Amino acid sequence: MTSAQAASALGTSRLMLLIESASNRRLLGQVLRQHYQPVEPSDASFRRVDCDLIIADPRGLERYHARVREARSMQFPTLLPVILLVTRGEIRTPLVRFRDLVDEFAVLPVDRLEFTTRLHLWMRARRLALKQRDDLAYLVNHDRLTGLPARPLLSEYLNQALAIAAGEDQQVCFQIIEVSGKTLLMSLSRTGRDQALVELTNRLSSLLDAQTRLARLGEVQWGLLHPPGASVEQVLELARGNRQRLQAPLDIDGERLYLSPRMGIAVGPGDARHAEGLIDRARQALADAGDGPPAFFSPDMQHQAMEFLRVEAKLHEALSHGGLELWLQPKVSLDGRRYSKAVEALIRLRCADGRLLPPGIFIAVAETTGLIRALSRWVIEEACTILARWHHAGTGVPSLAVNVSALDLEEDDFTDVLLETLARHALPCHALELELTETTLFAMTDRSLAALNRLREAGVRIAMDDFGTGYSTLSYLHRLPIDVLKIDRAFVQEVHDHPVRAGITKAIVSLAETLGLEVVAEGIESEAEAAFLTELGVEVGQGFLYARPMPEAELLAWLDMARPCDSGTD
Repeated sequence: MTSAQAASALGTSRLMLLIESASNRRLLGQVLRQHYQPVEPSDASFRRVDCDLIIADPRGLERYHARVREARSMQFPTLLPVILLVTRGEIRTPLVRFRDLVDEFAVLPVDRLEFTTRLHLWMRARRLALKQRDDLAYLVNHDRLTGLPARPLLSEYLNQALAIAAGEDQQVCFQIIEVSGKTLLMSLSRTGRDQALVELTNRLSSLLDAQTRLARLGEVQWGLLHPPGASVEQVLELARGNRQRLQAPLDIDGERLYLSPRMGIAVGPGDARHAEGLIDRARQALADAGDGPPAFFSPDMQHQAMEFLRVEAKLHEALSHGGLELWLQPKVSLDGRRYSKAVEALIRLRCADGRLLPPGIFIAVAETTGLIRALSRWVIEEACTILARWHHAGTGVPSLAVNVSALDLEEDDFTDVLLETLARHALPCHALELELTETTLFAMTDRSLAALNRLREAGVRIAMDDFGTGYSTLSYLHRLPIDVLKIDRAFVQEVHDHPVRAGITKAIVSLAETLGLEVVAEGIESEAEAAFLTELGVEVGQGFLYARPMPEAELLAWLDMARPCDSGTD
């Protein structure tokens, strides 16, 4: 919307004065300013067509006639009125060649009341023309029934998204959704059919955020434009939710309808660099889609999507029928390599063929699908079971650290469930340590922070994992409810030969000492790294130099071997 259109919408019309005489222009402006907003001619105002009406005198029109012609052309077919102020003698001048630019002549001198009345009539015609243009544009760009963007507007949005993605080296996912049962829908009454299509549209809209656009492409087809940078995992998760909603029965005209959606997805710029090409690629993918997961036009993207779905299926199977394991890695005292009586629990997923799936693969899938909540609860329950067993057996390991996510802390009952689990296993709260990444801690909502504070007040220890890789600020760090800083392995690797890493590590140790926090170094793999970290004042570490993550039985054997070393150094 231009400033002229905005002003018109507010009831203040903008009039451009092409009056050559400065004094006459000023006098006319004073007369008009009571009801209108005068605009001075400029390149910018002409370029934006920054007015609702033009008032000119012969010399002004002579000077600006090319710009006036261009402005009217830009507005066509919307009316941009031009009124020419002339004396009776000037009507017969060569100005006749500009008559096609003029909508009305006003012969000087003019009666003020008469002139303002004529202006009012022209402004009413202008507002009507603008409304008709906007109404026509809406009808062209939006679906009559649902109010969704139609294909022309969708193409505009798609091209905008592709341009943004190209500038930021991102991808754009576009999806076409089609429901079966078109013949069934067409057999309904007109009212019933409209009701069904509106309900299907509402179901699709219910899961969308402000950045995801839904459009209507056909009788039973919708287009879904994901924001630039959306991952395949996010696209599949939304597709799953849409499928569930579209498969729910529809009760229309006393009939219960069951419809099944198909989905085809194209990804730009790989599949196409322009809107029409991307829509066509999505249609081709739709032709290959069945009633199951969405089909991708790109074979590579299809493979990536299928891998995601296979991992998700493995997670569901593991949560329902077993397959999850807790592997354990000890944290050791760097002074004499005594074990520090602390252990970190790391989740593993065992496939049916006996292979272990890397956490980097299934954790990302769990976070996208929401299964991370179920995983975290399984980890907490299993960790407390192990800890209780150790306490009963007198293993001498008083605490166990587990990883949790920001999604866990957003759950209404996460804190209650965790504290209840500790109590049910007769464990003190300090027996459990929660590890959260630095990025997670600094992006927490007030709700998450309140949950974390409650847990810490109860005695649960909190560790900041991967410290140094995020965007921590000292002004915020001291307010977080944490007990431990874990130095990320990126700084520990060859720290003895890398001055920058050594400097960062030294600064972290100093910061932790100032804040009264314990420091743990992750990823220690060599004697030289351990010795250097000890010199810097790091007292606890973990890494392959001491022990890899292992099943519980192997850890207990490792502890038995380490215990004599521990007891003989006091």
